[in-house]
Amino acid sequence: MKRGIKQKCWAATLAAVFVFPAWRAAFGQEVMPEPAPRAEASAVPTLTVTGHGEVNAKPDKATVGLAVEGQADTASAAQQTVNAAMQKVLAAIQKAGIPERSIQTSGLNLSPIYASQKPGQESEPPRTVGYRASNTIQVEATDLPLVGQIIDAATSAGANRVEGISFGLDNDLKYRTEALRAAAAEARAKAATLADALGLKLVSVRSVSQVAMNPPRPLYAYASLGRAAMAATAVEPGQIKVEASVTVEYQIEPAGAGKKAPGH
Repeated sequence: MKRGIKQKCWAATLAAVFVFPAWRAAFGQEVMPEPAPRAEASAVPTLTVTGHGEVNAKPDKATVGLAVEGQADTASAAQQTVNAAMQKVLAAIQKAGIPERSIQTSGLNLSPIYASQKPGQESEPPRTVGYRASNTIQVEATDLPLVGQIIDAATSAGANRVEGISFGLDNDLKYRTEALRAAAAEARAKAATLADALGLKLVSVRSVSQVAMNPPRPLYAYASLGRAAMAATAVEPGQIKVEASVTVEYQIEPAGAGKKAPGH
């Protein structure tokens, strides 16, 4: 009797197993199969190297900073003095062969001059004894031998401050391209050396990226005015360094991979 009851229970259980999904489907409930476990993708071995390239180039343009500075008892008098002197400086620069479009105002300044405070007067408000004004310009020249003449003409006309000289390249594409080639060649040489030393083989290039670099660094020089001896200002442009860097990722494999064994 008990055995018959057990058999009936098992039969009922099996019936429930098969009927339950059908019941869910009948009521609009979709039965989703359980996803099969995903096989983990095998990682591709890689080698990453960085290459750096440098190219020296001769500058083909120069920027000269010149200023007129003066002071007077009143703000307007100081400004007028500087303005009058700068007009003479601009005329002299243009006469030296620089067109007006190559001259740009880069700074205007007007500030009070305070009397020095004596000991014990620290709590008193500062006393204005005059005003100082300045006018600064940037002059761009593509004829580098003119740079010394520009400085001489400006200082003779009234410029009393030389801010400095920077040399640069009008178009650096050619030199950046050469630097990139050198950087890529160095990266390839590094990868080949490492692969050979480690018993590896370079299969293919997976990715290449150019490392952000600063633009070509201009060279700065300060000219010696030599006004006492009235000698011409000598200016030497020198060389500019153009740099580039790249990062290259190679797919690698053991050096003997893919070779057939002898006799096969």
